[in-house]
Amino acid sequence: MTDSSWSRGRKALICCLAGVLLPFAVSAAESSGSVSTDVAFLWRNYRMECQAVIGFFVLFFLLLIGMVVYMIRFRAAIHRRRQDEREFRRRIYLERDRSNQALLTLEQTAKMANLAYFSCRADGSELTLSAGANRNWPLEDSKAVPPSQWVYPEDLASFEASWQELTQGRSPEIEISFRAGKGGARYFRLQAGARGVAEEGERRIVGCIQEVTDLRERERKFRDTDELLKIMADTLPCPIFIKDASDGFRYLLSNRSHAALLNRTPEEVAGRTDAEIFGPGHEYVERFRKADREALEAGRNLESVERVVDSRGNVRYLHGIKGIVVQSGGRKLLIGMASEVTELEETKQRAEESKRLLQAILDHVPVGILLKDPAADYRYVLWNRALSEFSGVPVEQVLGKNDFEANIYPGCAEQFRREDAKVVATGKAEVFVEDLQTVRDTRVVYHTHKIPLELEPGKTFLLGLCVDISREWKNQ
Repeated sequence: MTDSSWSRGRKALICCLAGVLLPFAVSAAESSGSVSTDVAFLWRNYRMECQAVIGFFVLFFLLLIGMVVYMIRFRAAIHRRRQDEREFRRRIYLERDRSNQALLTLEQTAKMANLAYFSCRADGSELTLSAGANRNWPLEDSKAVPPSQWVYPEDLASFEASWQELTQGRSPEIEISFRAGKGGARYFRLQAGARGVAEEGERRIVGCIQEVTDLRERERKFRDTDELLKIMADTLPCPIFIKDASDGFRYLLSNRSHAALLNRTPEEVAGRTDAEIFGPGHEYVERFRKADREALEAGRNLESVERVVDSRGNVRYLHGIKGIVVQSGGRKLLIGMASEVTELEETKQRAEESKRLLQAILDHVPVGILLKDPAADYRYVLWNRALSEFSGVPVEQVLGKNDFEANIYPGCAEQFRREDAKVVATGKAEVFVEDLQTVRDTRVVYHTHKIPLELEPGKTFLLGLCVDISREWKNQ
């Protein structure tokens, strides 16, 4: 710092001190009465001017501080506003991106689903279509072709009637199914409704049109397959039914033969349960439900012979097979079919009756009767009660065994085998008198006839008739 600047600084400091100390000095002098009236007057003027200057500077500084505060708050408000504007733009851009993404997704979804959307004025004019909509609604010179030029004539009347209901305000929404296209029918489904547009202040019609040809073809094939299945099931002479095990064993299919057994028509059986068909207390309900549950729990095909009484009161026997089929969705179907075995069952019953009658005769005749199968190592097929009494060996220990295994008469198996083989080889009956020891350590004498017997073509059995002559032999 130079001397001149230092001197100027000292002068300014002295002036400031004088300006600060002078008022106090003058006030002290005035109060002591040592200052003249003129000086006092000048001093008062000076003081008033100083106060005015000080007030001006105070006001100036207050204004300056207010302007600074205002500028700070103004800049903060501008900053907040800019932040709000940036946030608003960010949200607008984000909503626009979301809208564009949703629109793109909608377009892709519509393309995958053969779907197009459109909009028009409430009276049907100014029709606009989405991108690629010409697959479903034809265009000509970038304008939508009127329905009268591409909808099938058979469906045009219903199409126009429904469209007029929407455009004239009689119906808020419509759904139309129709055919269109050239070179082969294509199936479409149109859904549309009137909506208010707030920005334009008017009502517009918005809707979508979808090609459902593939769906209709699948439905047609399903109906054809279902109809073919029903025809085949009705043509077969055996009863066939299908139940939904996941829905209380409700009938899905009952062919004519099965429905006739229930004294119903196929239409009366389909869609109903046994309880709904016969009533909760009918004997068939519990019987069928028990059999159905057994098949469901078994997890395999079950076979059974059922005795049923048809609508005419005739007793019929059915050989039934039931099985469970699990579909891809987890649905369980009970499939059953049966074949008529009434004649076979009646024949078996007659055979059983004949067998019981023959067994009764064989058990009460006083002659021992046996039957052996040479093809099965001469195993016993028949052994009546008289032989059990003569030998002391019950029938349960003889049937299915040969003489070596049964050992009915100890030490005689080789002898019986030689006799049996001779009769079978010669094909002629032989007569033997045999003195045998029994397992009860007693002796018995038989007058035995062994006869080759051809009961079936190419199959020979050995019939033995044994008369107990032990008493006569002992007397002789």
